[in-house]
Amino acid sequence: MKAGRSGGPRSCLLQRTGGEPAAVCSENRRTRKRSLTERGQAPLELALVVPMLVVLIFGMVEFGWALRSWITVTNAAQEGARIGAAHGAPGTVGECTPTVKSETVGDMPTIAASACTTAAALGEHSATVAVAGADPDGPGGPVGADLTGNSVLVTLAYRHDFRTPLGSLVGRFTEQDCNGTQADLCLSATADMRLD
Repeated sequence: MKAGRSGGPRSCLLQRTGGEPAAVCSENRRTRKRSLTERGQAPLELALVVPMLVVLIFGMVEFGWALRSWITVTNAAQEGARIGAAHGAPGTVGECTPTVKSETVGDMPTIAASACTTAAALGEHSATVAVAGADPDGPGGPVGADLTGNSVLVTLAYRHDFRTPLGSLVGRFTEQDCNGTQADLCLSATADMRLD
């Protein structure tokens, strides 16, 4: 007897010969009908989920880069304040350029040079430094000018631009003024240490 005449697949034939119970035969028919009506469901679900996953991955990448930049800016400001606490000269404040990074007074780097060198991992011409309250004469200054106990404030600002297409899109709505220039995100840190 052929499977087509009995109206079912091979398992339905086995049921007639005592191989499988009748419930299995009818369940197979229902499953086949259901699978025909759900055709195309997987590609639709994939099309809905993939954009959300891409946005999530780009968001994590952007957050990681911004966090790395913020940690570097914070460490650079603290390094500059540490040099300032040892009566380091302020140096040239403003944009971190190669000239600023190489400034020294005697054998000690200036506050700006120390902060800009530490921030060098962020890229050229992307950070600016400001110094307040530092010993203007540096480590070899006159003994009469006792500034011990005064605060040295070092502020470093960094223009962070997003790296992924998602970040660039978001950056159009979050542009900020970062010391006179436009940036997707302006990260800044201020460190305060007392003169020794």
